[in-house]
Amino acid sequence: MTIPLKALHGRILDLDSHEQIPQARYPEYFGARGKRFLEESAGLFDMIAKIADVNSPGDGLHINVPDTAEITEKAVWEKKGAGAPSHADLDRRPEVLDMMGIQRQLVFPTMGLVALSQTQGGLNMGYLRLSSEAEKKVAWEALDAYNEWAAAVTSRHPDRLRVAAILPTHKPGITPDWLVKEVKRMIKGGVKAVFIPVGAPPAGMSPDDARLDPLYATLAEANVALVTHPPSAVGFQSHEWSVVGNGVTWHHMADEYFVSVMIMGGVFERHPNLRFGVIEAGASWVGPLAELMDFWADNDRHPPGFRPHYKCAMLPSEYMARNLRVTPFNYEPVELWFQRWPNLQDVYCYSTDFPHPEGRPWSLKKFYENVAPLGDKIIEKFFCTNGQLLVP
Repeated sequence: MTIPLKALHGRILDLDSHEQIPQARYPEYFGARGKRFLEESAGLFDMIAKIADVNSPGDGLHINVPDTAEITEKAVWEKKGAGAPSHADLDRRPEVLDMMGIQRQLVFPTMGLVALSQTQGGLNMGYLRLSSEAEKKVAWEALDAYNEWAAAVTSRHPDRLRVAAILPTHKPGITPDWLVKEVKRMIKGGVKAVFIPVGAPPAGMSPDDARLDPLYATLAEANVALVTHPPSAVGFQSHEWSVVGNGVTWHHMADEYFVSVMIMGGVFERHPNLRFGVIEAGASWVGPLAELMDFWADNDRHPPGFRPHYKCAMLPSEYMARNLRVTPFNYEPVELWFQRWPNLQDVYCYSTDFPHPEGRPWSLKKFYENVAPLGDKIIEKFFCTNGQLLVP
């Protein structure tokens, strides 16, 4: 007999959600640095507002709605953006999770993602608007303010919310030692998930560079997950392609490449307790990447010297199953991938994207309908156990 959806209530793990604090309230939440960021980046916020008015009328960062919406089942699954309960006040989020049946939730920024984009050169690498040096300066400060807020929220709700702090691995002039000190500072402040941009080499190095091992060791020892989420891939694609390209097949490429370099370069061999999450970049690439890496790991399949010999103890696909977690979009056929790649069944995890509209209404019911025919083992993995790697 298949586990009913109601039996999962209170045990579900959600690996993608957000704050959506209205921009007018940045000074309230993020202090003087939030105020400077809002003022210095006024042009960008105006452009974001115009796009929101076209794509999501009545919603957007420019809509300053009090976070007072009643917490009902209908509201938590149907209301999006500024109208959703706990869109800004994360102290209300645990009550929302209770209504949704979610035990623990990984929370990503909205304000922080806008600031991250500014430090990377502008939203979509300047396709909308290139950021000035002055804008970048206050954006770096805004990221610091966001990270402090993330640590404070996590500290208040450590068993329910894991608000990801952004590690600025692309900041000019940083070193691996600086990254270790910064991560230790974050962890000491209460952070339990660290967001890493994947569009640029961390500190100018390959992700598998041994000089980054102290960073990975620090995260693994503290049981803190390393996660990534759009728009962290900004910079991977050239500015020329970002201007003219509008395809949908590239959005996961930076994440996929970053993960493949870590695996093939032995990062998870050296740090077996390190955990990595690729969030809201889809999951269609997971199976094909596993097959591709397993092929190149077979040293007998390619000519000597054509590729460096693979030296790790396990297959790349085995490291994916052990150390990687990925959230499919709720319109992707994850039920097919569970069947097509049974060796990767531990990788796929449920997410809501609450309160962003891309998460779509009633995602829990829709995902359940898709995976329930596969049986209780898959239901438990997808909704309850796979995500424990990132939000233990």
